[in-house]
Amino acid sequence: RSISELRVQAIRAGLDILPAGSTFVGRDELALLGWLASAQRVVPRPYTSPDDADLAAIIRRCATLLDEMGLHLPPLALHGAMGARR
Repeated sequence: RSISELRVQAIRAGLDILPAGSTFVGRDELALLGWLASAQRVVPRPYTSPDDADLAAIIRRCATLLDEMGLHLPPLALHGAMGARR
């Protein structure tokens, strides 16, 4: 459910989110993955968070849920957030 909320909030924040089942990942989706990866870190990087407070909150919630499930995004995912539109 939270992942669905993340998608809805990302679209509301103006990010381009491709339809489920797309064969590739878009730039804004890479940014979301980077923000999720940063939120899973003990000390999130300062440039890896969206300016939209609601989107940032759902990202933190999803990152926590992923952590609780034992799913951890690799450090390489952080690169998706660099230079992302915030």
